[in-house]
Amino acid sequence: MRIHHLALAILLVGFSYGCQPKGPDVQPHIANTPRVATAPTTPIRKLQVDTLPLTAQREWQDRVNRLERLVAMLKIGNKPEVSSFQVEPGVIDGINHATPVIRIRFDSAVFFAFDSDKPRKDCEGILELMSEMMKRDMPDTQLLLLGHTDSRGTQGYNMALSLRRATNVMKALLTRGVRTRQMSTVAIGEMQPVASNKTTEGRARNRRVEFLLSSSLQANLNVVSEVDFCATCIEEQDHGSVTIREKSTSIAEDESRKGINDLQVMQLTDEHRIAPLEGTLETAKHKSVQTYLTNHKSIEVY
Repeated sequence: MRIHHLALAILLVGFSYGCQPKGPDVQPHIANTPRVATAPTTPIRKLQVDTLPLTAQREWQDRVNRLERLVAMLKIGNKPEVSSFQVEPGVIDGINHATPVIRIRFDSAVFFAFDSDKPRKDCEGILELMSEMMKRDMPDTQLLLLGHTDSRGTQGYNMALSLRRATNVMKALLTRGVRTRQMSTVAIGEMQPVASNKTTEGRARNRRVEFLLSSSLQANLNVVSEVDFCATCIEEQDHGSVTIREKSTSIAEDESRKGINDLQVMQLTDEHRIAPLEGTLETAKHKSVQTYLTNHKSIEVY
């Protein structure tokens, strides 16, 4: 009888196993299977400091504190507007944690005169500030400069003008001791206004260079098309005497963000000439990268 019970139990187990559904939807369960990180739908968000590894938290906080100290020490009258973002894990190959990016925007400063690519004399303090920020940071910290214009002139002309503006700011930082390999630029032209181009004051505010600072060029590039700007100002771009009102604000904003991904990433060569770095922003921001943070647990900065 005991043998019959054992045989019956084996038969029932076999029958139960044979009734399990088969096919590609059924996978064996393996304990502790590592999960492959994939890029989220929204790769950029406002910084959530608590989600960062301790080393990345310290790196971000050191930069913010250093900026505050230097603004006070150099007596910068035009206080910068500082925003912090994070590039989500899985967006950049080789980096499995969120990467903090700091945007530094001098909204009240007038960088350039109309149709000029030379920084104004009263912006010398800003150039000194940014050079000191870089020289006191880790050796592979990346600074991305974004050149901007108002909407007077053709779009092609403004794109070239914004590149010249960013290039001249990079050269000014170079003379102050910043390494060429730490700097790159994307010329934005008139695609990200911060004020209306219908007024003299608004156009002056749009003639500017902004700075993105992080441990990774790819992180900086991912933020470029996601930062905030005046979308309604795109709808009302003023090209001379012609005001464009053909598209809704949301369509104009979407097209601007998509268009930015097609822009080129540029860098100064060892001969101090401007040259393409990694193709378009869309292709360059997906390149794999090894950062200083990858190989070091901590570093003293001041």
